[in-house]
Amino acid sequence: MAERSETCDVFIVGGGPAGAAIALRLVSYGFNVCIAEQQPFPRRHIGESLPPTILTVIDQLNLRDRIEAAGFLRPYGAIVKWGAGAPAYRPMFDIAGLQVDRGAFDSILLAGARAAGARLFQPATVGEIARRPAGGWVATVQSGQCRLHIACRLIVIAGGRRAPLPVRRQRVSKPTLALHGYLRNSSLLTPESRIEANDEGWLWAAPLPDRTVSVAVFLDPGNSRLSGRRGDLASPFRELLRKSLLLRNCAQDELIAPVQACDASRSLASPTVGDDFIRVGDASFSIDPLSSQGVLHAVVSGIQGAAVVNTLLRRPSDGEAAKAFCMARQREAIDRDRVIGSAHYCTQAAVTPTRFWMVRSERSDAGEAAPQRERPGELTEETALQLARDISLQPWPVLADDFIKCEMALCHSDLDRPMAFIRNVPISTLLGAVHPGATSKDVLRRWRLHLPEQDAHALLSFLWARTIVKPAGPPPS
Repeated sequence: MAERSETCDVFIVGGGPAGAAIALRLVSYGFNVCIAEQQPFPRRHIGESLPPTILTVIDQLNLRDRIEAAGFLRPYGAIVKWGAGAPAYRPMFDIAGLQVDRGAFDSILLAGARAAGARLFQPATVGEIARRPAGGWVATVQSGQCRLHIACRLIVIAGGRRAPLPVRRQRVSKPTLALHGYLRNSSLLTPESRIEANDEGWLWAAPLPDRTVSVAVFLDPGNSRLSGRRGDLASPFRELLRKSLLLRNCAQDELIAPVQACDASRSLASPTVGDDFIRVGDASFSIDPLSSQGVLHAVVSGIQGAAVVNTLLRRPSDGEAAKAFCMARQREAIDRDRVIGSAHYCTQAAVTPTRFWMVRSERSDAGEAAPQRERPGELTEETALQLARDISLQPWPVLADDFIKCEMALCHSDLDRPMAFIRNVPISTLLGAVHPGATSKDVLRRWRLHLPEQDAHALLSFLWARTIVKPAGPPPS
């Protein structure tokens, strides 16, 4: 067997959406990048329903034209049976989302990274990965009839949950199992996803461009239908389709491949970043599939991860800020998904108070309830303003010009995250206009020196609604 050595700045394990996104961005920053992807593309992969916001993210990779030309289905909503009431079409987007063939979608992203200059080894199996005494890593990769020894400065783990390097995986939701299969000759002839809740869990189906359909059933791992099956997952899968209102006509459709089971729980990995490694995509965190945001989060984490790597390798003095930024984005994605998922589970639990729904609607899984905001009064041009006493300005890691650095940010309990900039204007500059005696008209006049008028008004309304800017009280006696 032939052996050879390769060197690069960054070695990426995994060529899915997160791995391709970070590779493409790193090449654009001037790094020498290698990617090892285990599976040949195209290949089928769950996660075919994408929100329209994915296109804005794809714009950052300069691949939108190729995605839009790929012939993917473009639904504006979904057919839903959730909570009380009959199944109904629900419009969800002003701009059409995408129902994609993940084999084609992922291939476009990975081909984009390769065309930009990343070296791709596929199919390739990553073996031992070890740190070099002088710094960096060396990875052994089997590709065809050649064993490669790839030396790099930093390694990116983008190969999903089962990825190299020691990791602690923490489940942060009730355990959920997905049974997933692809059906041929389906009766689902329109491009909308189908989403349906029942007493045992919920079902999701996505018609695909080749007129097959991707179907997943989400259950508690202890569901009695699974006991004693000895690997026969097709039977409970079809049983649950026959029970469905929206998908019962699919129950006898031909299965293209065996039904697969996978963990669909929300989880996060630790450590997610260090001086010479980073995890992105599912290798870093996984969210509830109910949101259909998994691919979007994977691509975003790849783009953000590229800025983290850029900082670690070129501005190591800001390395701690880069690592803090990475961990904050991971936790933020998990927390936002927890809140969104809890609302949906509570809606169904009120109608179907079975164990599956009740345990997922508990506050212990959804986080503490958000405190009730005081209702702000009417804001007029002559309203005298002041800043809330409980705000603070603190250093916070932010993304600026493809690097991570610390900037002073506005912190307040009613903000989802600290705010450092508004359209590249430091928030501290804008808050300085809210001085004692200033009216909203005065503040807007000063803000318009830095912001478009529409943005200035939107910012003031935002801060007013969250009681960060408040009516000025009477002067102290």
